[in-house]
Amino acid sequence: AVLPPLPAMAAPGGLGRCVAAFWLALAFDALGLAVLLAGVFADVFFSDLLIYAGGIGIFLSLIWWVFWYAGNLEVPLEELRD
Repeated sequence: AVLPPLPAMAAPGGLGRCVAAFWLALAFDALGLAVLLAGVFADVFFSDLLIYAGGIGIFLSLIWWVFWYAGNLEVPLEELRD
């Protein structure tokens, strides 16, 4: 008996096919949050720069999340033939 292929999210590891985009998104989120919180709680004269840079880093992580999501979309073969 031939088993059907597993969906991308059910693959071993559960991260799908775009593992690099997933880890880059998490890294951008973590780094952006760390920089943002450093700007909020650190007593430095450039705290506004850190707050803006952290927000921009978190915003840029959305690009990697979209890449990860789009890379895991599956289109049935019937729709590809049209």
